[in-house]
Parts: sequence; structure tokens; C-alpha cells
Amino acid sequence: MTNGMSPTPTYIHGSDKCEVCGNAVTFFDYQEAKKLGYLACQSVYCKQIMSQKNGMPSTLFKSHLETNKNILQQARKRNEARQNYIDKVTAKELRENKKAFRSVLKENTALSRTNTEWIVIPSGRSTLSPAADERQKRYLAHIKNIVEAAAQFSHASDITVDSHQDAYNNRLLVDQLLDKNPDLHSLSGRLCSRCKGGCCSTGKDHAYLSVYSIRRYMDDNPALSAAEIIQQYCSSVSTKTIENSCINHTPSGCALPRELRSDVCNGFYCNPVESLQKKMLGRVNLSKVVVIQRAGTYWNRLDSDVENEIVDVTV
Repeated sequence: MTNGMSPTPTYIHGSDKCEVCGNAVTFFDYQEAKKLGYLACQSVYCKQIMSQKNGMPSTLFKSHLETNKNILQQARKRNEARQNYIDKVTAKELRENKKAFRSVLKENTALSRTNTEWIVIPSGRSTLSPAADERQKRYLAHIKNIVEAAAQFSHASDITVDSHQDAYNNRLLVDQLLDKNPDLHSLSGRLCSRCKGGCCSTGKDHAYLSVYSIRRYMDDNPALSAAEIIQQYCSSVSTKTIENSCINHTPSGCALPRELRSDVCNGFYCNPVESLQKKMLGRVNLSKVVVIQRAGTYWNRLDSDVENEIVDVTV
């Protein structure tokens, strides 16, 4: 080797692990290694690192590889620590939930494990604050952008790429399921009312509204102009909103009427409610439900700085 560059070697099998991350590789990876001169798993990151092997001086590549190994190792340690924390918190909360459930059964002799379900729901944020000018400006800009983009299409079916199409299809399935089970629909609504927006905190200043949802609203209301639609959304913003939540989140619920909300919002139920729906689907007489409510929102309940204690237990 005269130019200091690593030669392109014939790979000699000495390991069944990726040279970057150390994870096990497949037979296909090993076959590729014979041609490429290095062994990498299916990870794009690992492939990218190892693809530089034959174009770098060997000493430089060795240093480059070790740096990236350390980066991956540190990331793996953080992920493991995070997962260990989640497992510990989840186990602790499960013990507390079961204890609360047993306590309710003990105090209510008409209830038993055979006629009673239990569910753990989050809590919506409750601190009110004025809708800051900056928030309203961002929201207005978002509404204008998606309304103007929606106006470029003649119908929602013309929009070929929009992730919210899946949300709309999911919403239709949820609506169909609950329309056939009105008691379950009522129960789901009562659970959401008790939660008061524990899932709304990620709505921020976009409220999950998209070009697709706006175009469908235009299709349903052809007499409305783009300017009128923009005005409908912007005039719905309350003077005070829930802090660190969706701009349309108020103490009494969403400031938007249902037809103006996103399909994400209209079709969403958190995992605990979804699980309960599946469990109780088709039952002629719904079981009693013990509702255990915790302090965290749906999205932050496993954050290390959140005290996700039980704040209410009711039947």
C-alpha cells in the first residue's frame, strides 16, 4: 500500500457481528461482506460508516470507526437506562392500580372481578393562560398555508400524498364501530370528558389540521370561500387557552366544532380507552368500570420529571 489508503480486502469471516454496532448480522450481510470487504448489519447508519473504509487511510478510518462505536454505545446506554426506568415505573404503577382496584371492590360489595373492568386514564393540563400573539400568529400562518394549498385541488381525492388520509380512514372505522355500539360510544365519551384533554398537549399551534382535512371541509361546504374558512378557524381561538397544550384546548373542551377539527383528533382514542373498547365490544350489558386517573398527560406520563400519581378513583 503506497498511498496510505486501506486496500479492498477479501473479507475473511471472523465474526458474526456488525463491525460498528456489534449486533448480529444475517447470512445476507455476510455474503455482502465477501464483496465489500467489511461486515455491516442492515442499519443505514452502520452501512454508511463502513462504506468509508476503503476510501480512507487505515489509521484515520480506525479512529473514525471508534468514534462512531462510542456514539452508538452511549446511545445504547441511554436507551437501556430509559427502558429500565419505564419498566420500573410501569411495574410500580401497575401495583398501585391493582391495589386501588381491589380497594374499590372491597368497598362496593355489588362489584366483583367478573362484572367490573378497570382503566387507567391520564389528565389534561389545567393551567389557563392568554392565547399569546405569537401563538395566534403561528396558528394563523398554518391555517392560511393549508387553506391556500387545499384550494389548489378540486377535490380531496386529488390529494395523493398526505399522512392525514390514514387518519381519516381510521376515523371512519372508529365512527362505524361506535355507531353500532351506542352504549360503548357514550362510555368512551364520558371517559374522555373525565380526562379533559390528556391527549391534546401535542396539538401545539397546528391542531393536527392538514391540507387533506381542509380540502374535505371545502368539499362539504362549497359555498364557503377560502377567506371565510380561515376566518372560521381564527375566530374560534379562545382568549384563554390551556397552557402547553393545543391552541384550541380550553377548560370546556375543544374550541373548534367537531366538523372543523382534524381527523387525527376526531378519530383518536388513547390506548387505555381503545383496549377497553375492544374488551367490551359486543357486550349486551356493559360492565361497571373503575376509572383510575393519574396526573400526567397521555404523552408525558413516563417522563422522569413528571409525578404521575393517582389523583382520582371512581366507578
